[in-house]
Amino acid sequence: MILWKKDAITYYTKVLKKPLKGGGGISPHITVKQELISNFTQEIYPHFFSFAVEYKSKNKVYQGMNSTVISEFKEYLKRNNVKYSDEDFEKNLGQIRRLLDAEISEKYQGTKGRYASLLKDDLAVKRAQEILKGLKSLKDLRDFISSKL
Repeated sequence: MILWKKDAITYYTKVLKKPLKGGGGISPHITVKQELISNFTQEIYPHFFSFAVEYKSKNKVYQGMNSTVISEFKEYLKRNNVKYSDEDFEKNLGQIRRLLDAEISEKYQGTKGRYASLLKDDLAVKRAQEILKGLKSLKDLRDFISSKL
């Protein structure tokens, strides 16, 4: 029994006449290299959830990521006997801030808050915004897409 077989049929989109072949998935017109999460950030990541829960229990309002929140997180890590070097923490501060902000935002605003936080700094979203700023019409968008085929 064949569970999956590549489709031999090619479909052409109505407006751009873009060829779509079955079984191959969708490939983006533009790719953006995403940042990899460092080993250090992965090691401390399990503590983000617990810290965020604790933070929310002590703070009625979340004003966003700032140096005070980072200091409180460092204190939390020390209280929980998490060993790390200041150098590792500083080297990965950008990742820590982004991911911790997403975790805390989720505790206050649910999934919507988490994604709003993550999308602020998402490289693919930023690239899409750059491209769209340079386009003035739907025709410009179609021409741009056609140039990438």
